[in-house]
Amino acid sequence: MPGIAQVEVFGGDLKQYQIVADPQRLWRYDVTLDEVVAAARNATGFGGAGFVETANQRLPIRQRTQIRSPDDLAAVPVAYRDGVPVTLGRVADVRLGPALKAGDATIDGRPGVLMIVHKQPSANTLQVTRAAEAAIAEMRSTLPEGVTLDATLFRQATFVERAIANLKAAIAIGCALVILVLIAFLFQWRTVLISLTAIPLSLLGAIVVLRVFDASLNTMTLAGLAIALGAVVDDAIVDVENVLRRLRENRTKAEPAAAFDVVLSASLEVRSAIVFASFIVVLVFVPVFFLEGIAGTFFRSMGAAYVAAIFTSLLVAMTVTPAMCLWLLR
Repeated sequence: MPGIAQVEVFGGDLKQYQIVADPQRLWRYDVTLDEVVAAARNATGFGGAGFVETANQRLPIRQRTQIRSPDDLAAVPVAYRDGVPVTLGRVADVRLGPALKAGDATIDGRPGVLMIVHKQPSANTLQVTRAAEAAIAEMRSTLPEGVTLDATLFRQATFVERAIANLKAAIAIGCALVILVLIAFLFQWRTVLISLTAIPLSLLGAIVVLRVFDASLNTMTLAGLAIALGAVVDDAIVDVENVLRRLRENRTKAEPAAAFDVVLSASLEVRSAIVFASFIVVLVFVPVFFLEGIAGTFFRSMGAAYVAAIFTSLLVAMTVTPAMCLWLLR
């Protein structure tokens, strides 16, 4: 399955043939323990049986063991005494038993088999988990009676899903608070609408940038977008306020200029300030990219999301915001 690096299995019994030699019977039939081991190995091992050649292939043939039960193994001759075969069953007890365990597992106080699935470092936790759960769902119908599968004992994707849900709620609350603040200070629904447009456009643009650079949307990147929520409207507010002020001044003139010229001039007037302010905000996050260890792994993705959102908001403020001002404020 793509994305899975390793599966560790604990618990359960591995069936094997066990040969328990009896020292007295070995002495009686004059059989050594080495002869018992050699007979068991020869009876259960695979042997070569030649090969078959085709026009472009050479296919090896391997001989399968004929042992199907403990009785078959017990009938294997170990040695011959006076022309009479001495079988394994005469010098040892042959039975089926569990292999020696290197570990064990209990589930809800009962014996069980615990499988721990490790994903590859670059794999997406949610995608790997959902693929594994789909495979488990397909296996349920083929399980023997009385065997159940429980994929919820420890599910790392649950923590990721809860974190994403919490961040989505935080983003929704942040958007609501930004709307209230803009309404309280800008007073006009048109200016509020223009400024709010920068939020979805900036966040969506940042997601596109992260996707282009093959960055995954994890908890830390979403946290970076949530932190940038209040900052992405700054450039748009500055631009809208200056355009609105210039349009008001233009209406009081004896010969008002064209709305397009006024909006363009007002937007260019604050362009350098917006660009410098955005770069200063981005520079604050530059040291984050030089962090090492686990902290660097976590916070670099958050800083990348924040920086992508800020640069996208700058692009929105220089293009979309003036166009909307011309459309709604003229």
